Amino acid sequence: MLRLRRKRDIERTFQEGRRFYSPSAILHARRRHPQEGLASAPRLAVVAGRRFRSAVVRNRARRILREACRLALANTQAPWDLLLVARPHVLTLPPPARLQAVTELLRQADIPAEKAVVRV
Repeated sequence: MLRLRRKRDIERTFQEGRRFYSPSAILHARRRHPQEGLASAPRLAVVAGRRFRSAVVRNRARRILREACRLALANTQAPWDLLLVARPHVLTLPPPARLQAVTELLRQADIPAEKAVVRV
């Protein structure tokens, strides 16, 4: 899994991607075309807005979702651009529930995800 870093790519995913909702996050998923000439691995960006009161909490929410995506997309080689928007509910979930929430979002988007095991 690669990181989606360019502002242009993030905005394109936000505008053109299909949206999928859960209490812990919103997923914007856009399938890349072969003409774009990019690697076939999925690219991910995770954002957390000002709903999270401090930068420390925003960064924690981003780390939590990025790790859940890393586990869920471990061996996936699908050409997707993914933008995850964190919601405050993600901080209250235990690690297995976080992974399940991300896996469910990926399933809704028809993105093949791994059945990962989380050690608590």
